[in-house]
Amino acid sequence: MSDFNLEDLDFKDREVRKRFVNHTESGIYGGKTTDGMSVVVMVQKGEELSVKWENSKGWYEGIVYDNEGERTDEILEKI
Repeated sequence: MSDFNLEDLDFKDREVRKRFVNHTESGIYGGKTTDGMSVVVMVQKGEELSVKWENSKGWYEGIVYDNEGERTDEILEKI
């Protein structure tokens, strides 16, 4: 898993998500948000972007975005 600085990316901005999914090599990336939260980002270049984080109840929450940066699904998984 590669690490990168998520603080430099504003995933609330659709255009940022769109550029990221279309220009980042496929892989699994780890990082931290500006709040210090650990996040895992999974990219299928040109197809899909999944962002997951651990919530306070010990579950992974996440959001899946398509190659246009639009939200397509939500994730809730037991750790």
